[in-house]
Amino acid sequence: MPVDCCVICGRDDNSCFVTEDGPACYSLTATIPRGWARLPVTPGSYGEYYVYHRPTPNEQPPDEQADTPYECVIVSMDEVAEEAVEWLWQGRIELGCLNILCGYPGVSKSLLALDISAHATTGAKWPDAITHDHAPGNCILLPAEDHIAKAVKPRGIAAGIDWARTKVIKAVRAGDRLEAVNLQRHLEAVRRAIASVGDVQLVVLDPLNSFLGDTDSNSNEQVRRVLEPLCAIAESMNFALVVIVHVNKMTSQLNPLDRVSGSRAIAALARTVAIIGEDPDDKTQFIYAMAKVNHARKPGPLVYTIENDDAGRPCMAWLAGEAATDAAGVLTGTTGRRKTAVDRAVEWVKDALEAGPMPSKDLEGMADAAGIPASTLRKAKERLGVVPEQIREDGKVVGWTVSLPEGGATL
Repeated sequence: MPVDCCVICGRDDNSCFVTEDGPACYSLTATIPRGWARLPVTPGSYGEYYVYHRPTPNEQPPDEQADTPYECVIVSMDEVAEEAVEWLWQGRIELGCLNILCGYPGVSKSLLALDISAHATTGAKWPDAITHDHAPGNCILLPAEDHIAKAVKPRGIAAGIDWARTKVIKAVRAGDRLEAVNLQRHLEAVRRAIASVGDVQLVVLDPLNSFLGDTDSNSNEQVRRVLEPLCAIAESMNFALVVIVHVNKMTSQLNPLDRVSGSRAIAALARTVAIIGEDPDDKTQFIYAMAKVNHARKPGPLVYTIENDDAGRPCMAWLAGEAATDAAGVLTGTTGRRKTAVDRAVEWVKDALEAGPMPSKDLEGMADAAGIPASTLRKAKERLGVVPEQIREDGKVVGWTVSLPEGGATL
């Protein structure tokens, strides 16, 4: 088939997809043919992209030299205007980028995605929001495993989705043939579909692996070739791209981001990563905990349960308050948050002063020897309510002692 146009990522011999007049999208591994013209494209957050096209009869082919040296593109930061980060859900789902929902099977990840879709399409207040602060927008769902009539529709009804604002990409048509969506082949068709809907705030891929084609999901290079152009589309159209992935079996990994199934590039490209799992304290509840938030303070973990509406359709019920564990605790099934440096310093100070008052200088010296920074020691003493008392000689203050408050420490 003749190819008239292609889009590549980064290097000239490392292309992502090729488009023709038809709906198909073909992977290109060969180098760009000599004589093709390159059109300028503004670089985005996910890399630099170029568009090449076959020269027309009236177009002079560029004089390309194989040994043309590379030149750095220098940006003067005093000419760069600051851009505000935009959120679909503050601190949890960012617009214009990749967002990951990661968890074990059976923890209602798909139901959570539909609940997020309901808030996006109706403008309903988010579970942890104080005020109603976002307008409704359109949503596009790509469910690879759930039946759209038997699962997506009833669950969406229970979640309260505005169906007038919701579309499902069921397949890609190639002439008389229907094909399952494959981002290696159909990315341009997906882009056109999103653009045709308009005012899209949210696109959900459930699960991500079903759309990667024959991509080796453990290969950083291959995963980036598929995801970087998709992330660039999300950035250019300013919608939140939410993908669902599973947890891998690497239980020895303590960092929650290392538990995201597949290549590390998946979590690296995402601006937010959430871990979903059972509440260690109550197996009937689930926790939605943020493991990565690039552009905001990480919000606390939320708790929800699964209930049935009057028609017996499953739906989410958000519980008040925050969970007592974090993303790592969700994965390991441990109760309580991981101890911080201040938590450990509090225990150390409590043990050190349990026998009675101590000169402040001595406590500081012992803490320094134990590797506790002065700032951490100060915070620990404040949390414990440590009581300072002057040491006087001949009416002069010559030092201080510190002790636990009467009646014990106040944690």
